[in-house]
Order: sequence, then C-alpha cells, then structure tokens
Amino acid sequence: MAKYLVLYSSSQRIGQELRWRLAADVDLEAVRRRLDQAQPGEFIKVPVVLEDELQTLQLRVQPHQFGAWLVVDLPEVEGAPAPLLAARGRMPDWGRLFRQAADVAREPKRQQSQ
Repeated sequence: MAKYLVLYSSSQRIGQELRWRLAADVDLEAVRRRLDQAQPGEFIKVPVVLEDELQTLQLRVQPHQFGAWLVVDLPEVEGAPAPLLAARGRMPDWGRLFRQAADVAREPKRQQSQ
C-alpha cells in the first residue's frame, strides 16, 4: 500500500492536483486530524518521501490555502509506474518547454527562407 497526500487548489485545472507520497510509517488518521484542526495560516508538517530520495522530508502544508485535500492509502498495482514518481508533485518539464519555445522561435525563420 502507498500513502498519499493529495492537494486540490481552485486555481489549478481539474486533473492538476498536487500529490505527495507519505512516509511508510505515517499514521494516516493523525495526519487527517492535524490537517482538520489546523488554524488559518498555520503550517502542518507532513512527512513525505521524494523521488530518488531515501530520507523522509517534512512538507509544510497550509491546508486552508487549498480548496480540498485528501489523505489516502492506495494499493500499488503491478506494472504501474513507480509510485515515487507522484511524490514530487506536479513539476513542469522545463526541458520540453524550452525545446517547444525554441521550435516556435525557429519556425518564422524557416518560413521566410522558403
């Protein structure tokens, strides 16, 4: 089983939630309780494991900054992508974005030379 903290923001499009893999020894009920009882502006520390990391890190979350949050325990499916890939949250692929920008910049030059 893999434990996740999922954060939903009203400023993000549907399907762009932030997912963090929780440390294996985390008590899900304790995390839920701390997030429920948080005061506006209060940071809650949640132990997470990032991709390619062995150590547990403390993610500081302000639950009131998100439209919704969810703490779940999901079964790991054989053949599915490695669960740690979801741990980093939704980070953009900067290399792909830069390549696309370079292609767009080159396109007008190609059209002019033809």
